[in-house]
Amino acid sequence: MMHQTYRSEVAKRIKIAGKPLNYAQIAAKAYTGKIASPPVAWKKVLLEKAGISETKGYMEMRENSCLYALYVDDEDTVSEETI
Repeated sequence: MMHQTYRSEVAKRIKIAGKPLNYAQIAAKAYTGKIASPPVAWKKVLLEKAGISETKGYMEMRENSCLYALYVDDEDTVSEETI
């Protein structure tokens, strides 16, 4: 578990196969129940990195307030910074 303020610092210290762990927020739910998500082009890439469909993401948001993707960059994939 990591506190929201320290996410990026913690993620930088975690390595998987020698590569740093990246994280990205896919969705967040406000207290009103409204779900906010990134632009469609980004969301598609993030859902792919998470290995879930948009439907599965919305299903997860029924019970959760935030949805994050944890991933390592592969040479064959597009990184967030290039979007």
